[in-house]
Amino acid sequence: MGRHPDLSAQADDGTAAAKIASGILSDTEVSVVMRQLPEQVALTRDALGLTSEEAQLLSSLRTGAGLWKVGEHSAFVEHVVAPQEFALIGTNAAMRTTQRGAQR
Repeated sequence: MGRHPDLSAQADDGTAAAKIASGILSDTEVSVVMRQLPEQVALTRDALGLTSEEAQLLSSLRTGAGLWKVGEHSAFVEHVVAPQEFALIGTNAAMRTTQRGAQR
């Protein structure tokens, strides 16, 4: 899932597009939330209806750990990736390459 500020950056607050984005989040039955920056935790908590305990842990999750919400059920899950799978899912190196190219 992207950062919630990314969603609100796409439309001014109160516009139809912003209301649609908010509605989609609230209608979602399955959410997977990875580590969030501390300043994003309150927005994530409000958008997804997280408990205080769930929200409190979001900024301290390790890489590969996430909060899974399925309906009313939630679990903290450690995602285990085999070394051979990193080439398929690793995005950090590609993002760094893209960022370096954009800075030139």
